[in-house]
Amino acid sequence: MTTNFTRIAVAFLCFGLALAAGAQTTDNINFNTTYQTIRGFGTSTAWQPVLNSTQANNLFGTGAGEVGLTILRSRIDPSSTTGGSNWATERSNAQQAQSINSQVIVFATPWTPPAVWKTNGSVDDGSLLTADYDNFANYLNAFVAYEKAGGVNLYAISVQNEPDFLPSYESCGYSGAQMDAFVKQEGSKITTKLMMPESDTFNTSESDPTLNDSSAVGYVSIVAGHTYGTNPFYYTNAKNKGKDVWMTEVTYTPANGASQPSISDAISAAELYHQSMATAQYNAYVYWWTPLLLNGNSPNYYAYALGQYSKFVRPGYVMTGANNNPTSGIYVTSYKGNNNYVIVAINANSNATSMTFPITGATLTSVTPYETSASDQLAQLSAINVSNNSFTYPIPAQSIITFVGTGSSGGGGTVDIDAGGAASGSWSADEDFSGGTALTYTNAVSTSLLSGTIPPQIVLQSQRYGSGSSFTYTVPGYTSGSSHSVTLYFVENYVTGTGQREFNVLINGTQVLTNYDVYAVAGGQYKAVQKSFNATANSSGQIVIEFSPGAIQNPMVSGIAIQ
Repeated sequence: MTTNFTRIAVAFLCFGLALAAGAQTTDNINFNTTYQTIRGFGTSTAWQPVLNSTQANNLFGTGAGEVGLTILRSRIDPSSTTGGSNWATERSNAQQAQSINSQVIVFATPWTPPAVWKTNGSVDDGSLLTADYDNFANYLNAFVAYEKAGGVNLYAISVQNEPDFLPSYESCGYSGAQMDAFVKQEGSKITTKLMMPESDTFNTSESDPTLNDSSAVGYVSIVAGHTYGTNPFYYTNAKNKGKDVWMTEVTYTPANGASQPSISDAISAAELYHQSMATAQYNAYVYWWTPLLLNGNSPNYYAYALGQYSKFVRPGYVMTGANNNPTSGIYVTSYKGNNNYVIVAINANSNATSMTFPITGATLTSVTPYETSASDQLAQLSAINVSNNSFTYPIPAQSIITFVGTGSSGGGGTVDIDAGGAASGSWSADEDFSGGTALTYTNAVSTSLLSGTIPPQIVLQSQRYGSGSSFTYTVPGYTSGSSHSVTLYFVENYVTGTGQREFNVLINGTQVLTNYDVYAVAGGQYKAVQKSFNATANSSGQIVIEFSPGAIQNPMVSGIAIQ
């Protein structure tokens, strides 16, 4: 973010040669192949007054013409070390967004600590005094508590906005080593998910020191960055460490100095939305600012382009298989969740292209297209029949089409989480957790006691454990009241006898294991065991699994499979 709170993003996009009118392209959609879990798409109300109800509904509502955003980024005002009235506007915006749609998650970012804790005594520039690390961590927790008192449960809190960019307004510098030092010293104290480093250019040197520090990495849930001056990219180190990767700020400027974006601007932005999902596999995408998504009270073309994703790809959905660039100027991604199946197709060419979508992994009878083009904005069109698991549709020139279908899974309906570890095959990297610490080891694990699905060794060679406290997995994306099978995988890697580790497990508030002793059940170390339970999704469409201390030692788990 630059002076006057705007940023010109430099992006040179090549749309390629236009396809001949009437050409037909095939893109195979495989809903069995899964990638990242989507947390949502959103924007920020930093420095903004309380949105009026029309603006708020247009941005966060899911009705006709509304954009359906599911993330709100709040600013932590630094004018007081104790907060209170100076935080009220952001809380009001968060309350309003969540009252419009309960799926909206809120996270908060400080642009600077209060001036009294900085090297230069100013909210502009400078850095956080090491002697005040603890004061600042308590301050972040105070904001979490303030929001909670107003009914807003913060999903995450960030250490700092753009620690590598020091303009002449609210800012604070951290090197990668300084970020690591703060997280290592204070990370265990933060009372919600911790996000870092929100670099200006997604500079990995700001985050790699923390990711590579075994004493700090376990405290981080989300590795976030901004894509000013850089293209979205797959952050291997963060993904391999089991972290969510979020893009939390960027903006685009309409061509030719226009005050509002046109459809061609929307297509350019949509290509970058697409790259963020398909190439970078970000878990979340946050456009910089509410004023830049609105034309008065109404959404503008940047908002409508984002709405082609946000309104239909809801929190907890996963990205699935597709040929992401089947031919020049055509960009495709697919998603599934809650028995809904979504395909987003962008045609950046100047001619229409007929697309055929053969489908595997789901049985659909029809899909409904929603279109943003020069003539339509998130317009619902007539449903299309799906015959023999395939349909064909003419994608108009310079348009974004989202196809939405409801059906049954043809397989791949299991959510597999490698607790404490990285992605492997159908097992996703550690996600949906709150609390606990990740741990990996190299000892071979016996699977002779397992039945049914056998996780790979890399899954069994990791775990999430609680250090004297509970940790929780909250897995979203289900239909309220739907029935599921939950299988938990455990490996004892630490204690050397029975009665040395006993812990409890609750699923959606019902205790299913009491003083469970993995060593006793397995008969030794490094022998995997499993326990399966029936569970019903709660009223928010979630499966919530809590691991809590029992008679002795710490709770732990190596893998979670939900069918």
